[in-house]
Amino acid sequence: LLNLRADPRARILLPGRELEVDAVELTHAERDQHWPDLLRTIPQMRTYVRRTTRDIPVVRLVVR
Repeated sequence: LLNLRADPRARILLPGRELEVDAVELTHAERDQHWPDLLRTIPQMRTYVRRTTRDIPVVRLVVR
């Protein structure tokens, strides 16, 4: 996350394609809104949340 905060431009590789994206860190309200979807997609996050006291940032990747 620190790298994306320093420079939000990134490139992601998907099967058969490469995309240029900008990383946008979600606000607390946005993160709370999307958190249930994230838990459905990555159920292991429940365990991670129980094991840490820190705030877990969430980043949206926006295709350029």
